[in-house]
Amino acid sequence: MAKRKGKKNIESRLMLLAVTLVVASLAFSVGLRSAGLREQETEYIQKEAVLEKELQKEKERTAALKKKKDQAYTLEHVEEIAKKTLGLQYPDEISFREK
Repeated sequence: MAKRKGKKNIESRLMLLAVTLVVASLAFSVGLRSAGLREQETEYIQKEAVLEKELQKEKERTAALKKKKDQAYTLEHVEEIAKKTLGLQYPDEISFREK
């Protein structure tokens, strides 16, 4: 019986050692993975900042284009284009040009 107790004791210690090694290896791999995820998170935060700046620029550009579009349909803008580009004028209008 003494052999059985000794054999069971050795088996239980080996099992405990095996479980400890498995847990330690899992902890190690989780630690490595979390370090990689932290690096990836930093990269994503930087990319997000860049994209936020681009988004703000595009919003400003969109607002400027909308303003320009709205302005293009005004009578003053059409007259200005007709005068500058096409050289047109009203029949009763006198224009002075520099030489």
